[in-house]
Amino acid sequence: MRWILVGFEAVDPASGITALHKAAKCGHTTIVLALLKSGANLDAADGMGYTALHHAVDQCHSSTALRLVQAGADIHATTGFSLTTVVHLAVDHDDATTVLAQHGRGANLDAADFLGWTPLHSAGYLGRTAAALALGGLGANVEAAAQEGSTPLCLAVVAGNVTCLVLLHLGWSGFD
Repeated sequence: MRWILVGFEAVDPASGITALHKAAKCGHTTIVLALLKSGANLDAADGMGYTALHHAVDQCHSSTALRLVQAGADIHATTGFSLTTVVHLAVDHDDATTVLAQHGRGANLDAADFLGWTPLHSAGYLGRTAAALALGGLGANVEAAAQEGSTPLCLAVVAGNVTCLVLLHLGWSGFD
């Protein structure tokens, strides 16, 4: 990877990845904090639209993600074309803790990606039961329809994810 300096930030011109992105992606919280203190752009997006927060969550570095959020990272930022949010990425990894933390900071649990899928659609389709339970308990819209009309319940059926299917079908009433 070849790096160039843009202001005080190292950037890979091919990917747009900054030193902050790399540190967040690797879970190097101390380096992330040092870079932020040195003036790194907290919400800079790489060529795919990922911010440092996206990278930290996508690699399951929850403590790094928490520090980025505490520093003021945009929890509503979406990636480029796919419009993926941090909550979508947390669901991909069945990370209920990050889902809960993002909700506590005001993240939109029903934000739709480029397919119209909310994080709950992804949880149902991928069988991410911990994330589905967290989303349901927080009031995510179980009736949300994606662009092609599918609901989270429909996607759980299509994918054969029985546990998510039961959670979605009960509408969380069995867990109150």
